[in-house]
This record gives sequence, C-alpha cells and structure tokens, in this order.
Amino acid sequence: MIPISTLTKLWTAEDFRRAIACLDAKTGLHGADLAIRLTQRRSSLGLYFPSKYLQFSLYFFNDPTFPESAAIDVIRHEYAHLYDDVAQLRRWIPTPASRRHHGPDWKFACEMVGARSERLYDTQAAFPQLTRAQADAMLRAEDVRSLDILEHLRMWDRLPLPEQTEQDLDRRLRQNLPPQQYFRPGDPFLHPQNGFGRVAAVYPDYAGLQHLWLRYDSGKEERQTNRTVVKIQTKP
Repeated sequence: MIPISTLTKLWTAEDFRRAIACLDAKTGLHGADLAIRLTQRRSSLGLYFPSKYLQFSLYFFNDPTFPESAAIDVIRHEYAHLYDDVAQLRRWIPTPASRRHHGPDWKFACEMVGARSERLYDTQAAFPQLTRAQADAMLRAEDVRSLDILEHLRMWDRLPLPEQTEQDLDRRLRQNLPPQQYFRPGDPFLHPQNGFGRVAAVYPDYAGLQHLWLRYDSGKEERQTNRTVVKIQTKP
C-alpha cells in the first residue's frame, strides 16, 4: 500500500516519487529520477520543468478539501508533460506553436497515463470521491496501460493504437489472413536474404498487414512486414 495524504493529509516528496515511479513502471520512462520540488504556491498546482524537476504545491495537496482524485489527476497532468517531452510526440502529432504546452501531443499523453486533458484545474469538475482501496489502486497506476512508449516508437516508428483498436485489428487479421501469413510473437520465420529467426513482436495494421519486429538467429533485429518473410510451419 502507498501511504498518501488521505491518512495524514501531509504529502511528502517521497509520496509523489512513489506515485510517479508507478507510472514509470507502466510507461518505461524515468520520471521518478527527476528532482521533486514542493512549494506553497497558490498560482499553480504543478509544473514540469523539462529534464530538471517536477513541482507540486502543498498549499493545495495538503488542503483537507482537495479531493484525492484531483491530486492524482494533477500528478498525471504533469507526468503527461514529461511523457510528451521525452517521447517527442510532436514528431508524430502536428502541434501548432500556439498550443505547444497543452496541444494534441500533450492530450495524447494524457490519454496514455489516464489524466484529464484539461489545461487548468477546475474546482467545479466532478472529481470522484475515492475509497482507500481505489486511491491506492490509482496511485499504483493499475488503471494505466502498460506500454513502454520509447521502445514502441523505436520499433515501429509510429504511435501506439488505442488498445481496443489494436485488439480488434489483430482479431480481424487472424480471421482473414491465411495461417501462413498470420504471425504471433515467437513464430519462426525465414527471410530470403537475411536468414532464420523468430518474431519478437507484432503490430497490426490495416489492409491485411502486420508489422513484425524480427530477431534473427545472428542477433540482428529489424522491422519487416508479414509479406516479406516466410512463416515456418511447426508440427502441432
């Protein structure tokens, strides 16, 4: 269990760091390695200073009337800025200069870490009241999708699909592709030029296409599609 403010109403830097470390475990990032600055500022609840620190205002966090769900959302709001910055989401998501802090790139990051994609905290927003168990689960990021964003971008050079969309596409490909053209992680293959290996990961796409991350017996790794390699059939 993560000791947090609903027990004492006194947040510490380690409380914030533990919550951020749980998000790191889902995203593959290292936000918990940054410095944590705590202030009494009334003008902002949180701040991400690129590659330097995350800042939070105890004026709000230690206020007994500040909802636990709002506190978690503020942490995730700032973490989404870190996610956007480190993953360089603007390479894939066009963002107008006028919206460089809270544009579509940041909103995508909010979706990935379970934050409200609102620029400002709204005291009138309907933040749910959480039970002890619900707060602990959210601070452990149990509701956040596990996806190493930097590894994903390195392998596929494209943003992740929504999880349900990815599952639906995979199911459609499994139903429509011949067995010899449908790949799963671990399947052995032969590339006409590069030799034998096994599929390390699969990313479904439209039009009957699977992107494959190939790991050759030689140790080489690369991205190909299911149309460029031959699946080696194994005995049942």
